[in-house]
Amino acid sequence: ETDPARGNMTLLADGSKFTVVQYNINAKPEYALKAKTWKGTFENPEPWVSIDSGKVPSGEEPHESSGLWDDPAGLVAVEVPSGGEARFAVSWFFNGRWFLYNYDHYYENFFRDSLEVARYILDEYGRLRSSTLDWQEMLIDPSLPDWLRDAVINSTYILSTSTWLTKDGRFTIYEAPEVCPCQGTLAALCYEAGSLPIVLLFPELERSFLRLYANAIRPDGYVPHSLGIHSIDHVEDGTTAPPPWKDLNPTFILLAYRYYKRTGDIELIKEIYPKLVKAMEWELKQDKDGDGVPELSGDGDTGFDAMSVKGVDSYTTSLWIAALMAMGELAKLMNDERMVKIAEETLGKARRTYSGLWIGDRFKAWQEPDFGKASFLGQVFGEWWSLMLELGHVTDEDKVKAALKTIIRVNGGASPHTTPNLVDEDRGIVDYSPQTSSSWPRLVFAMMAVARELGVDGWMEVVRKEWDNIVKRGLVWNQPSRIDGRTGEPEPRRFLDHYIGSAALWSFTYKYALSRLRG
Repeated sequence: ETDPARGNMTLLADGSKFTVVQYNINAKPEYALKAKTWKGTFENPEPWVSIDSGKVPSGEEPHESSGLWDDPAGLVAVEVPSGGEARFAVSWFFNGRWFLYNYDHYYENFFRDSLEVARYILDEYGRLRSSTLDWQEMLIDPSLPDWLRDAVINSTYILSTSTWLTKDGRFTIYEAPEVCPCQGTLAALCYEAGSLPIVLLFPELERSFLRLYANAIRPDGYVPHSLGIHSIDHVEDGTTAPPPWKDLNPTFILLAYRYYKRTGDIELIKEIYPKLVKAMEWELKQDKDGDGVPELSGDGDTGFDAMSVKGVDSYTTSLWIAALMAMGELAKLMNDERMVKIAEETLGKARRTYSGLWIGDRFKAWQEPDFGKASFLGQVFGEWWSLMLELGHVTDEDKVKAALKTIIRVNGGASPHTTPNLVDEDRGIVDYSPQTSSSWPRLVFAMMAVARELGVDGWMEVVRKEWDNIVKRGLVWNQPSRIDGRTGEPEPRRFLDHYIGSAALWSFTYKYALSRLRG
């Protein structure tokens, strides 16, 4: 019952010539040991020698693995005519409830074992294939170049590498399944980017997630960082918490409004609205000087966690402005005049404070430490949200465009590999923290999608450079959270794998897809 390996796998093909149910994929220990190595270095040659000589491999009687060297494999042989197609299915059914997954799987509602799954795939192959091609044709903006359309499609890989869907329909996404297995991580383009294809293709899963998260909000209104580590029942407040982070509550408010804009599901908004109000009121209390903006403590209290920033910063402030606009709209839906007034009054103050960061052609990154005119990639991040949700601009459109031009010129020109987060025009990439010297591909793609929508030149070159580096490094289906701007490589230690924000590339097609879905 608690064995994580309890289950079965199936390899099934149409018209198989012969089948080897089980054999050990490893060569005998003798070969590896004499070569001063271990299993995994040499594959068992016997099946291939037999096939090459026109014989059927003998294989082994099906059995449980008897030792650490006994790794089971199987073979299905199919004759394929020249120019033909080999059609096969690989499926699995593992339903052991263990400490890293103490839940049942949604697929258990429909299938009894992996053989049923494989047969279903082969029986429904034509429909599944055509439906997959249909959404790619329907939802990916045809005005994008082919390489960028391909990038958007491939970014959807996290739906297979990183998602949970429990038997009772609870849905979430790992932040990084191997290295940072937090479930449903919010802010800094985590779940909000990873779920772009979810809210478009499977809005019922987005509904499940929002209900799950609303129920996880702390009694004081604080929205946690994630639902838990390998869990959706043990929330945690942030990698550097305490103190609590300042970008989580605004993000949850925006997620709720995004879902409503996609679905018109007023019933869910009614259900979670009291939690949204508490989240809003908690964030308002983080403004310690009455300027309409939550101040940072210097303890890594945002999604840019590995970086000490104090006071007002452009990333959190622009995000908060977008959240205030969204909360005002949600309050109108609920006929909550008190909250409408609070949101509007706070919005005016927040915009004035944000304008105070303006220094000619960009917004200052943050107050402390002072990096002068260094250009910060996330300085107009709130505009990503405000445009996507049709809320208008977070500040004067001319300022947003000017800031994006600066980002494209300064950050985009600082590295031959990527677009780093913080760049000084004279001194180059700012090595204050790994978060400043690296690029976040998800943030690059999100901000360049904003530049594209606003007609700012140069965005495509920045995106192409970032994507080409990902392709060159073999990271298309395992995109990292950050890439060193100086080397083009993921961080040298185990990087945050299969990163939840990979689907930020859907920013380039989100509004187009939404228009197609609305008809």
